[in-house]
Amino acid sequence: MKTFKSLFVGCLILTFLLTNSLALQDNKPQNSEDPNVVRIGVKLVQVDAVVVDKQGNVVNNLQPEDFEIYEDGKKQEITNFSFIAFPRSEKASSEANTTLISKAEKLPALPLKPEQVRRTIALVVDDVCISQESIIQVRQGLKKFIDEQMREDDLVAILRTGSGIGALQQFTNNKQKLQKDIARLVWSPNGCGRLVAVDPINNSPALNLDKSRENRSDNPPDRTLARVNPEDLRNEAFTIGTLGAVSYIVKGLKDLPGRKSVVLFSDGLQIFAPDRDSNRVRESFNRLTDLANNSSVVFYGIDARGLQTLGITAGDSINGAPIGAGSRGISRSADPNFTTIAAETSLRQSRFFDSQEGLNLMARDTGGLFIRNTSDMAKALDRVVQDQSGYYLLGYVPDEERINKDSKLKTSTFHKLEVKLKKSGLTVRSRTGFLANTEPASSKPLSPTEQLSKAIVSPFSSSGLSLKLTATFLNDAQAGNYLQALIYIDGKDLVFKKSNEGQQAQIDIVGLLFGDNGNVVDQESNSITISLNEDGYQQALKNGIVQTVNLPVKKPGSYQFRIAVRDASSSQVGSASQYIEIPDISKGAFHLSGIVIAGRDRSNPEAVDPMASPAVRKFKKGMVMDFGYLIYNAQQKNSSTALEAKTILYKDGLAITNSDLKPLELGQQPDLKRIVTGGQLNISKDFQPGSYLLQVIVLDKNGKKDKN
Repeated sequence: MKTFKSLFVGCLILTFLLTNSLALQDNKPQNSEDPNVVRIGVKLVQVDAVVVDKQGNVVNNLQPEDFEIYEDGKKQEITNFSFIAFPRSEKASSEANTTLISKAEKLPALPLKPEQVRRTIALVVDDVCISQESIIQVRQGLKKFIDEQMREDDLVAILRTGSGIGALQQFTNNKQKLQKDIARLVWSPNGCGRLVAVDPINNSPALNLDKSRENRSDNPPDRTLARVNPEDLRNEAFTIGTLGAVSYIVKGLKDLPGRKSVVLFSDGLQIFAPDRDSNRVRESFNRLTDLANNSSVVFYGIDARGLQTLGITAGDSINGAPIGAGSRGISRSADPNFTTIAAETSLRQSRFFDSQEGLNLMARDTGGLFIRNTSDMAKALDRVVQDQSGYYLLGYVPDEERINKDSKLKTSTFHKLEVKLKKSGLTVRSRTGFLANTEPASSKPLSPTEQLSKAIVSPFSSSGLSLKLTATFLNDAQAGNYLQALIYIDGKDLVFKKSNEGQQAQIDIVGLLFGDNGNVVDQESNSITISLNEDGYQQALKNGIVQTVNLPVKKPGSYQFRIAVRDASSSQVGSASQYIEIPDISKGAFHLSGIVIAGRDRSNPEAVDPMASPAVRKFKKGMVMDFGYLIYNAQQKNSSTALEAKTILYKDGLAITNSDLKPLELGQQPDLKRIVTGGQLNISKDFQPGSYLLQVIVLDKNGKKDKN
């Protein structure tokens, strides 16, 4: 056996802390309308349609004259036409032989701006009712999709139907974050999910999996009895809950950019029950598909159970049971509980296929695809990616008579859509309808609470107020783990009014900390009156205002902190968010804190530039950038540490500077479990304006001895 010293690696990446840092000029994103966004309106209807050949390949060379669009059976004139293409990503190379350092240097993607997003994909796992067998396959497929098929301009979320409001905060293009979300997908015994995807037949003593006689063909169904069957009611409640959770996700997707898709992994959604009334389920389903069509969301349903053997299997207990035939395989026995293998396998098959109908219709009605009978979830997702490699955007203007008629109605009107192809041998898929005149927008302004809520649930930052957020993980010997957030507000965006004290502005602040399960674990809200004398007012206009929020975080894990600020006088709202990882350092694990950075003028070190502060992080050419961080639980040997560090500065994914590993000179440290250190970086005059990313890697060479 070979013995070696393992290198303990700590890696800090300011992906979000430096979203707009090192900006040598203020490149505030301009509001622009994305021509690729699908819209369904009253006066303009745009329909996204996918055309495939017999092999399932997307066809991209059609012209407007090859299509026909019908609204309520009436042919429409196509006024807008384009083909939107998404080239497939190359597969990621294997990291099997990469070194410890190269893994640490793996660069995450910078956050996307709305105008950069081309596909928005919600990968939704029905963890309420999925089986343990299925969720293992789903995790494997999702991991491969993120590694190999996800594009840098994709906005993706791994969501669970059991998640809360925080689900909508998870959209990102950060693959490392998504992989962590996948690892947290677990089977829950508290829902309707079972250990295996298909229940085994149990013969004890007579075959009697179907305990409700009303379900048998030789006994007419008693709907009254069926409605109060506890198992049926339980499954119906879970189905409605799943549809409601997906509806919530669709509502959140409505205002997001790009072509929006929901990929739902489920062990089946049964929306039709032939033996009982299921109006509640059907109504929930119809509301969901209407909402998806009017939000321009396409559904892809994937049966997570894969290819199942619905005949007799090794898991079935059939000792002593007759094979039998009878009517539909049911024996004419005097014993009302007596049935046969043929009857039970037939019943299992019919229930299995019935449970697929919801996923199938969901995809059909929104122009998506239902994928079944494959146990390879990665292959199923590959079909989704292939289907999304391109689509046609067809637009038409309804006639004035229809528009005027809809505008006078108090309720929304459903209009049936049908897209046809003149060429044979091809298949076209599109949404089957939409609701017009969906309640005219209220002229009543939103309340302050509604304004803040709308801003804080969006995955993107609101820009009504110029806002910057720097959230840092820190640990204190007495207080434990906590998050420190610096919130910068541009003073010129606030409305100040004269008062006896000088100048006053009123702001409302709401901060929410979301856990990895989508739930709010902590929150901070306050209304603040900012009172300044004339000198302070001028400084605020020039340098802005900084607010500090400290939130204790008891449990380690991945979190997202979102902040929204509203100016009470102008009603303008700004928001910002940041992902942050809170490590568990209580057991001696090696970790680093967040990084704090500030800039200073090289020629005049005493001069303070508020724009180069840790809260704003805007630097000028020729500045020196100072950065600091803490090292937790460094190993000691003979009362000394052996730490080496390197820094890398990136722009547009390319390393601008990359230092060598150098020993850290720590000097006198009061607490070797919490070492304070840092460094400097010269901002060359050759640097180009834009956003940069700083990465710090620390190695502890005093690691414990491992055997290999």
